[in-house]
Amino acid sequence: MIEVESAPKDLPKTIEVDLSLLKELTSQVLVKDLKLPQGVVAQDKPERVIASVATFKEEVEEVAPVDVSQIALSEKKGKELKEGEAPVAEGTAPAKDAPVKTAPAKPAK
Repeated sequence: MIEVESAPKDLPKTIEVDLSLLKELTSQVLVKDLKLPQGVVAQDKPERVIASVATFKEEVEEVAPVDVSQIALSEKKGKELKEGEAPVAEGTAPAKDAPVKTAPAKPAK
C-alpha cells in the first residue's frame, strides 16, 4: 500500500507500476519510480521499495544413507502358526467357525 495526497476529484482508483524495471535479481521499483497522475503526491519516502525480484530456493532435507548390508534378511514372513490355527489376513477378523483357544479354568479353592 502506498499513501498519496490529492484533491478528492484527482484521487486515482489504481496506480500502475512498470515492472519492466525489474530486469535483474537486484532490481527494485521505488516510490520515486512511480508515474503518478497530475495533482497526486506520494506521502511515502522516495526510496521505499514497492516491488523487487526474489528467487525461490528449494530446501532439500538430507537423509542419511542406510547400509543395507547390516539389515538381517529372513525367508520366513509373518507370524508362525501353531498346530490347528488357520492363517488370518492382516486387517481381517478370523472366521466365525475358527476354533477359539482359551486358557484352562483354574480349580476353585
